[in-house]
Amino acid sequence: MEKEQRRSSQQQTILQRQQLRELERLERSSYQEGNSSHSGQSSSSSSSSSATQTMDLEQMLNDDLATRIEKQKGRHQAYSENSTSSSSTTREYGPKLQQQQKKYQEQQQQTIGMDLEQLMNEELASRIEQQENKKIKNEWQQKSHRHHKTEQRKQAIQNRPPVVVNHIRMDQLEQAQQRILERQRENEHQRLLTRERGRENEVGRHQDQQRSMTSQEELLCQDFATRLEQLDEQNDEILQRERLAIEQLRMNHLRQENMRQRVFSERQRREEREESRTVIQDPGRMNVLQQQQQRLLQLQGQREIQRQERIKNQQLTRQEQSAQEARERMDRLQQQRERMLQLQQRRTELQRLSELQQQLDQQLEDQEQSNVIISSSHNISSEEVLPAYHDCINDSLPPSYSRY
Repeated sequence: MEKEQRRSSQQQTILQRQQLRELERLERSSYQEGNSSHSGQSSSSSSSSSATQTMDLEQMLNDDLATRIEKQKGRHQAYSENSTSSSSTTREYGPKLQQQQKKYQEQQQQTIGMDLEQLMNEELASRIEQQENKKIKNEWQQKSHRHHKTEQRKQAIQNRPPVVVNHIRMDQLEQAQQRILERQRENEHQRLLTRERGRENEVGRHQDQQRSMTSQEELLCQDFATRLEQLDEQNDEILQRERLAIEQLRMNHLRQENMRQRVFSERQRREEREESRTVIQDPGRMNVLQQQQQRLLQLQGQREIQRQERIKNQQLTRQEQSAQEARERMDRLQQQRERMLQLQQRRTELQRLSELQQQLDQQLEDQEQSNVIISSSHNISSEEVLPAYHDCINDSLPPSYSRY
């Protein structure tokens, strides 16, 4: 039931829209016919006829709408009765009745879809017609406006006063010449002022750039100097740390050697004591003990030689490392000094260029001043004055008068 009510409400709204569109079309057609006819009929008669036509059309559309609504209601009632009766007869007829109901529902859905598509197409067509009618109306209004303007211009030309030409005196001509000369002098003076201002602005901009460059170079030099000082301090600290580490290693090595010598001497004393005891007990073993002592002395000598060689090698490696680090440090300092020299050279070159630029600017200013003096000393010819004079006179005359 809810679906049927929705469908009926949708169909009613669609029918109302169709009626409104038909009314709008009829009104537009009547408006266009009234504009295009220009048959000389009075405005009261045309308005009354259009009002009667619209009333008749509204009455006809309302009658048509009422008949369609009644037909739709009758269809819906028949469909609802069929649906209620089918519920009681489903047990008797079975699946055939259900198939018939499905077919009927599908047919109804198809018809509703076709109606909606038709309405959408009609709505699109009506919109297109509205746009075309608007274009036609705008074009007609523009044409009428242009026609009205041209008529106004024609009337204004016809209503102009007669042309009267006055003779110009010689004193007026001299005054106009003087005005033209004054204007030319003022224009030349303004041009020179603008040139001087532009030149001053360029010089100031160049000076600002030079100042910024010099300030940047000074900052860079200060930064390099501070970095060099920091590097020197860091190198001194590293050297002090290395020296302390070397001293500490040397002290540790000496301690270890002393400990080894003590241990070795204590062990030797113990062995000598034991051997002396054994010699006292067994005098036949003297030769064996002497051989062992000789071997021990040889081993001690070899160990001492190896230790001294090891110490020498360590000292040589340390000396080589320190020399390499010193060389690297000197290379860095040399590179930094070269950079500083390059920056100083650039600074001197920039100063020299700025001095040359100032000299050139001064020469240009002197030359322009001399040119201005020469141009002001010469008189202006009549060929330059007369066209400007005629233009001035023509501008002073009103538009209704003829050109001089």
